[in-house]
Amino acid sequence: MAKLRDILYCFDFGEAKRGELTLSDDAKVRLDPEDHRLKLKADADGAFPLDADLNIATGAFWPRTGKAWRGFYAEVTTPTGTSIEYKLNDGTNDYWWDGGAWAVAGASEWSPEADIAANISTFPPGQLIVVANLVTTDATVTPSIEYYHVGYSAQVVFLEQWVYRTLVPLLRDNLRPPANYAIPIGATTSTIDLDSYPLDTAFHITGIDSVYNHTDDDDHFTDLYSSYDSGTNVITLSAPIAAGKVAWINFLYEPLVAVVASVDYAELSRLPAITIENIRITAQHEIGHKTGLVNKATGATLIYETPWQCELKGDIVISAPRSLDEMGLSEEVLAYLNDNQTITIAGTGEQVDWTLDGSPYDRDGGANLSDIRSATVKFKLWPLRMWLAPATSGYAVSGFGITGSVNVAI
Repeated sequence: MAKLRDILYCFDFGEAKRGELTLSDDAKVRLDPEDHRLKLKADADGAFPLDADLNIATGAFWPRTGKAWRGFYAEVTTPTGTSIEYKLNDGTNDYWWDGGAWAVAGASEWSPEADIAANISTFPPGQLIVVANLVTTDATVTPSIEYYHVGYSAQVVFLEQWVYRTLVPLLRDNLRPPANYAIPIGATTSTIDLDSYPLDTAFHITGIDSVYNHTDDDDHFTDLYSSYDSGTNVITLSAPIAAGKVAWINFLYEPLVAVVASVDYAELSRLPAITIENIRITAQHEIGHKTGLVNKATGATLIYETPWQCELKGDIVISAPRSLDEMGLSEEVLAYLNDNQTITIAGTGEQVDWTLDGSPYDRDGGANLSDIRSATVKFKLWPLRMWLAPATSGYAVSGFGITGSVNVAI
C-alpha cells in the first residue's frame, strides 16, 4: 500500500498560467505581465476600480491521490485601503466559511485568509480552485497576489504515478495510428463485414477513415466510406464495389500499451504494441530549502522538508509485424509528444515537461527472429518532485524582543 505523503503545491502566476485564469472583468482585473502578480487593472487615467466583487479564479488543481487538505498560505501585498478575501471552488460551486461550516457562497460572501487557513482541512479533497476578491477603497493603489501555497496529504508511490497512472493512460487513450488493408471482394456489395475478412494482424479497430475501390481507383480519389458499426464490425459504403475488385480500407486502431519491467523477457498479447522500457531516474538532487506553510492569524506553521527533484528517462518501443504499421505508429508517437510537451501527473496534479531525449528516434531496420519490426523513441519527463519526508509542526517568528543590554562587536 502506498504511504501517505505530505506535499506542497504552488499556485504560481507565470505567463504559462495566464490561459488557466478566469477574470470576472478583464477590463478591471489582470495578471501583470511584468511581475506576474494578480492585480486590479487601472483605467486610462491610472485609477483602479472601486467595485466590491472583482475577482480572479485559478485553474483547477486536482491531485487524484489526495486524501486531505492541510494548509493554505497567500503571498500578498495589501497597501492601506486594500484587502483580499477568498472562496474555494470544488469544480462545481464556490464555497465560503460561514463561521461554522463550508457553505455555498453568494456573490458577495467571501472569507479572509485566516478562515481559509484554519478550516481548509475540512474542505473535501478533490478539485480545488482558489477565487480571490481584490478590493481597494483608494483608486491610487491595488492589492496584489504573488502565489498561493496549498498543503495536502496524498497516498502515492511517485514512480507508479509517473509511469503507470500517467504515461500509460495518455498513450493508450490518445494514440490512434492509421493502418490499411486490401480486401478482395467476392460478391458485389455495399457493405463489408470485417468479421468475414479476418486481418492477419490483431488490430483493435476504433474507427474507419476511408474506403476505396483500389482496382478502379488506385490513386484513391473517390472515398466510398459511409458509416461503420463497431458493434457488428460492418462498414457501409456509399456505392457498391463489384465482385473481383479489391477494397482498400484505411482505419484507425488502438495499440497495446504496456510497461516492461525486465529487459530479459517480454511477451505481448497482441501487435502492434507500445512498451515503455528502460525506465530510470536521473539528475536527483534536493531543491530549494524547507518551506513553512504559515497560518498568519495564529502563527502555526507546517514545515515541509526539501523535496527531491529528478528526471525520469525511458524508451517507448514500437513493435509491429509490418514495416508500414511500425512507421505509422512511430510517426503517431512522435507527433503526440511534439504536440503535448507539458502533461499533468495524474496522482499529484503537477505539470511537467515531456520531451524527446538525446537522439530520440531509432529504427532497427529489419525484422527480428520473431519477424517483428521495431523502433525506439527516447523521452524525458521533468522536473519531477518526490516529497519523502513528513511535514512537521512549528511556529513562525514574526519578531523578537530583547530585555536588558546587548553588546554588538563589529
